[in-house]
Amino acid sequence: MKKYLFAIILIIFFNKAFAQTALLWEPVSKDDQNKSIKLSNKEIGLRDYKVFRLNLDLLKSKLDYYAGGNADQYTLIQLPDVSGKLFSFKVVESSIMHPDLQNRYSSIRTYKGVGLKDPTATLRFSLSPLGFHALSSSGSRSTLYIEPYSKSDASLHMVFQKDGMNN
Repeated sequence: MKKYLFAIILIIFFNKAFAQTALLWEPVSKDDQNKSIKLSNKEIGLRDYKVFRLNLDLLKSKLDYYAGGNADQYTLIQLPDVSGKLFSFKVVESSIMHPDLQNRYSSIRTYKGVGLKDPTATLRFSLSPLGFHALSSSGSRSTLYIEPYSKSDASLHMVFQKDGMNN
């Protein structure tokens, strides 16, 4: 009986440990990008951009875990830049709609964040039926934008920076 109990505890422990390592962002190959139906031709106006796959279920579960809680509660999320470097942010829900509208359109959520290692970094993003949209500015790097990339795959997102735009 002790062996079975010990085995169950180990399974639970390792399940939790491996669940923590799930990736929120994963780089997408050019082949996979070419297989998708693009939302726009925005990349024509960009010198540099990268496409990532966002694990929307993981993001929503992280955000829902702290939703409606104490103002001191936040969740940590990471955003990639064009090079793939990840930046960590402390994030809280921050509705920009009147409470009546927020109740009517509960599928639209807005959030704000501040950089964990870079206190000059700020983040604003939204999750809605139209996807994940983010804007992050910082005193130490160019403004970062993240937008949906594909009509055929809602998990694909384009990451680009202000200094990577053509004039």
